[in-house]
Amino acid sequence: MNRDNVIRACGNLPNAEHIDLVIKMFRRDPRPWFDFGYLTKDPTWGDADADIYLSICDSDRYKTYASILTHSTRGLSLFFSTKDVFWGALSALIAYDDCAHLLYSDPEEVKLLAALGSKTAAVLFPACSILNNITAPSV
Repeated sequence: MNRDNVIRACGNLPNAEHIDLVIKMFRRDPRPWFDFGYLTKDPTWGDADADIYLSICDSDRYKTYASILTHSTRGLSLFFSTKDVFWGALSALIAYDDCAHLLYSDPEEVKLLAALGSKTAAVLFPACSILNNITAPSV
């Protein structure tokens, strides 16, 4: 999905350029996202992801969400956990206009915010870590 299509799909969402960045990171190399797939087994991550997804379903942004997810992984054969981690990051950026700063924060701070109950921090932690060239811990 090229930048013009992302911007068009995102309409006037404030996080359009950040959504574009996450998609570029994912398309360039989905392997780091796979490495963070272990998070999908964590109930905290799962609850946060589900709550964010439900907030999108209850809003006018669902069509944007569905369009972006459909096009961003087209042609890629991936494990569900890899897609879930990627889609979780996109979901947060689509649902909440004030969370993009977490992508550029220190991953340890984002991890702490997630531990304190921040749903957006929980699902953006992998993207933040990947953007900061930090690999997932071995599990």
